[in-house]
Amino acid sequence: MTTETIHPTRNPLQGNVRLPGDKSISHRYGMLASIAEGASVIHNYSSGADCHSTLNCMRSLGIDIGENERVRLTHAGISRERHRGRCQRANDPHR
Repeated sequence: MTTETIHPTRNPLQGNVRLPGDKSISHRYGMLASIAEGASVIHNYSSGADCHSTLNCMRSLGIDIGENERVRLTHAGISRERHRGRCQRANDPHR
């Protein structure tokens, strides 16, 4: 068995790392923001096609979503009153 000794460097590494957006977390954040009251801003949203498909599905449900070139998303969530109105309409037997 070989033994290796690691010594600290005299000049530590410095810098910033920007990780790509995670698909699974992006889906969840987008859906949670869509039901939150008020506006939400999501940074580093995944640029994957399936994540943007999820946003398009939420748009078709009436959620106001804006995007810019940085894939920074602003969601105007459903207010309680608006959500109540949708639930009442969905449960209306005369509909």
